[in-house]
Amino acid sequence: VGHSRARRASLAARVEATAKLIESEPGESWIVWCGLNDESDALEKRLAKLGHLIVRVEGPTSEAEKIDRIDRFTSGEARILLSKPRVCGFGLNLQIAARQIFCGIGHSWEQYYQCLRRSWRFGQTREVTAYVVTSEMEDSVVSNVLRKEQDAKQMGDQIIANVKDLECEAVHGKAKTELPPGILGEKSGDTWRLIHGDCVEAMEKKIEPDSIDLSVFSPPFA
Repeated sequence: VGHSRARRASLAARVEATAKLIESEPGESWIVWCGLNDESDALEKRLAKLGHLIVRVEGPTSEAEKIDRIDRFTSGEARILLSKPRVCGFGLNLQIAARQIFCGIGHSWEQYYQCLRRSWRFGQTREVTAYVVTSEMEDSVVSNVLRKEQDAKQMGDQIIANVKDLECEAVHGKAKTELPPGILGEKSGDTWRLIHGDCVEAMEKKIEPDSIDLSVFSPPFA
C-alpha cells in the first residue's frame, strides 16, 4: 500500500519527466512502461501534445488490435509504444527502439530484465538506453531491484565458473570428468510419461515425431 501511494503521489511529476526525456530525442522510437492505468492515461494525453503517433497496448486490447498496434510500432509508423511489463514485456522483438523509459518501477527484477530485453536482443545494432523515472519515496524499490540484479549476475558468474573447466575439456577432447548418460530414467502412468535426462537426447531417442500437441515451458533460458 505504501508503494502504491508513493507512486500515485509522484504521478504528475513522473509523467512530465518522462515526456521531457522523449522531447530531448524527438527522432527516436520509445517504449514507455507503466504500472498504473492512471499513468498510462496521463502519459497518453501528455505525449499526444508532442505530435507523435502513440500506440497503447493493454490487457483488454483484443488480440487482433494488439498485433496491429505492435506492427505499427515496429514498422516505424508509430513512434511511441505505451504498455505495461506484463502485457508487452515478454517475447516480443522490439529492436526498432533503442530507448526505453520506466515511468516508475515495481519490485520484480524479472519484469524489468525482460522489458529491457525487448530492445536489447539479437538484431539490435545500437546501444540501448533505459531511463527509470521514480521519486525519492520509491528509493527502496529501486534498491531492491538493483540488489536482485546483482544477485542474478553473481549466480550467472558462479554457474559459468562451475562449468568452465568441464566445457573446455569436452571441446578439446580431454574431458577428465565422465558426463552423465543422456537419458537417466523414465517413469509413466495411464495418462503421463516422465523422462529424466538431456532434453535434446530425450527428444531424439524417446519422443516420436509429430507426437506433441502442447508444449509448456518457462522462459527465459539464462
